[in-house]
Amino acid sequence: MLYPVAGLIIFLCVVGVLFFVSRAFTRALSSWLYRATGSEFTTHTIIALVLLPGVFIHEIAHWVVANVLFVRTGEIEFMPKRQEDGIKLGSVAIEETDFVRRFLIGVAPVLVGLAVLYGCSLYFSPYILTFSWQFACYLYVLFIVGNTMFSSGKDMEGSLAFFASVIALSLVAWILGAGGLVIEMLEQLAILFSLTPLLVMIIGIDLVLIALSNFLAGYTRRPSRLR
Repeated sequence: MLYPVAGLIIFLCVVGVLFFVSRAFTRALSSWLYRATGSEFTTHTIIALVLLPGVFIHEIAHWVVANVLFVRTGEIEFMPKRQEDGIKLGSVAIEETDFVRRFLIGVAPVLVGLAVLYGCSLYFSPYILTFSWQFACYLYVLFIVGNTMFSSGKDMEGSLAFFASVIALSLVAWILGAGGLVIEMLEQLAILFSLTPLLVMIIGIDLVLIALSNFLAGYTRRPSRLR
């Protein structure tokens, strides 16, 4: 009975850790590149080229779900921009809407990203740890999708109200004797729990790259003339 609940809690904790680690990776990489090149344009260009496939998936997921939910969209951007709190990799202009549709639009890249990771794990499973080009492609997909699937704070407007409503309804159902139904619904999410090791792997890759970026930044002298 407790396995689905424990699996969901572990999965959500790992997702939360990856959320913060992926942002730390982007900040560390952009800081080193800017220190090495002295050029914001060059820094943004390199990051855009490295993460472009994942950014494309992320923004298209926003756009598709918004249109499916009859929410008007505007300009789509795939190039990163520097902000006070880090780098914004891309954006889609979306009109104001209710919190449920806003949440679904905001969380779409996460769900699509998890689906891509699951599909790739099935397709590339015969090549895992074979040190082949297929395995290299697999690691690249994990790295790109894992670091671009998370929504920004702006994307997640309405998520707190949505989750609060879901939790409240689940508690009411449990109190009214429908706890078995709640557990059964959680069991349907078991496919998500199988992705936990993949997310842990992405966290490990990011931590290594963060350490490498910080190490290189420590030995990189900032150019005296910025371009």
